[in-house]
Amino acid sequence: MTDFQIDRRWQNLASHFSSLDEFLSWQSRQIQSKKAQQGEALQSRPAVSLNNDRSNAFFQNGHDDGLPPTLPSSPFWPWYPRPDERRSLVRSWVRHSDFLGDWEDYSSSPWLWRQRFTEAVADLVGLEDTEYALKRTNFERCNKKISTAQLVHFDNGDKEVKIYRCGNKYCLDCVDRKRKKEAMQIRRIAQALVRFGVINKAWRIVVTFPDRIAAKACSDRELQKVLFEVVRKALNKIFTGKVKSRIGIAPWAHLVGDTDMFRDRFHLHLFVLPCYLDGDKWVNCDVGEKLNVSELRNLINKMLAKKGVLQGDEQVINPQVRWVSDEKILAGKINLNYDSRGFGKSFIQSVKYYNKDKNIMLIGKSKKVNVGRKKEIQFGVKAVTVEQFAERWVWLRDNTPRLQYWGWLNSWEKLVEQGLIVLEQEQEQEENREIVGVEKVRLEKQIERCFDKNEQTVKFVMKEYVVLKNGQRLEVGKDIKEFRGSIPAAANSPDPECVS
Repeated sequence: MTDFQIDRRWQNLASHFSSLDEFLSWQSRQIQSKKAQQGEALQSRPAVSLNNDRSNAFFQNGHDDGLPPTLPSSPFWPWYPRPDERRSLVRSWVRHSDFLGDWEDYSSSPWLWRQRFTEAVADLVGLEDTEYALKRTNFERCNKKISTAQLVHFDNGDKEVKIYRCGNKYCLDCVDRKRKKEAMQIRRIAQALVRFGVINKAWRIVVTFPDRIAAKACSDRELQKVLFEVVRKALNKIFTGKVKSRIGIAPWAHLVGDTDMFRDRFHLHLFVLPCYLDGDKWVNCDVGEKLNVSELRNLINKMLAKKGVLQGDEQVINPQVRWVSDEKILAGKINLNYDSRGFGKSFIQSVKYYNKDKNIMLIGKSKKVNVGRKKEIQFGVKAVTVEQFAERWVWLRDNTPRLQYWGWLNSWEKLVEQGLIVLEQEQEQEENREIVGVEKVRLEKQIERCFDKNEQTVKFVMKEYVVLKNGQRLEVGKDIKEFRGSIPAAANSPDPECVS
């Protein structure tokens, strides 16, 4: 590390350490302590041999027993808003650790690990091509950086692109895309209720459970059902005075937190539409400008204790509650993508560095610590193999409960048919158009930097580009629309193959 780099880093760390020597000695102690713990863990292991060439390829550096040692995890550092400050700490830790070789960060090439990750997921869930469906081929094609699509030409001169999506529940991109559609549908229903004066606001609520329950519920379906039932009854009691399911609620279960994809943390994100049906008439049951959080928490605690879920002095943490005004609902400013997310994007962005030679990656982690009366965020990284990362993703998808709306929202389609909910008509494609030609084009996915003004940090956004034969690049969704209809057999070309 150069003197300039040390000086620059020390300027960022001066508020947490009294001197530069103190920080360097602290970091050295953390690394030595971690190595000592790993050494003790190795000595206490029984001499058992594992026949796993894929996972042992990385660990053949001084370990003769065939057992992979515990991959190290960095200490927690103070959180810095600027990404370059966090990146410098991670790089320093990598240099002082036993990791050798070339490391690629997320912004340079996230596709280096996506191919191996996709293959590992396909092996875990047993995706194979059959005579009737190319499941594995479509799954791998959907996760490639470069593939092909079809450019659809219409008789009025319009051009749209037909992109093939695998739609698999284990696809990082398709999971998020499906959840966005669900969130968009809920947004349209809320707008319809506001437009006809049924409600004047909606509520967004987050219910967090004690650590023991939050960890157990991730893989316990029966406990999940109990938590769903208790929260549903408590919300109905708050809004209507009865525990019977009447109001419309969209519940999304999150099995992990925001920053650590390997921490089991079951919690609920709920979108509440405070109204119910009395025969064929809508009744507004809003609680006013302020929801009694203490009453809601006490109700949930009482119901969970009655069912024997809580132990000792365990209590549900105060739910996070805020309401969305009718103006924001009508303007479409309800961002439910965070509440309804499928964690595909979160998994992708949690990878900070990747070593293609050893096939391991550094995953971000964080925790909140009490500093006086305030809570501060500390961050770090942990090392995992691509196979472990794939196993975690499959576990998350297998244990995430299927989305099922509560109350009248569960049968909203019937209410639309009966005319009790009048949705705003979506902009439909022109029916007069006819497809006159289809041609194969190149489809490229690209990761681009984007500055988030709200969080004051740099994020990475994946964009899709269509590359025409003349070299022109068109961004999907901005320069060219995505064609979501079906192509007639007469105009349809053969299913395009991927471009490697």
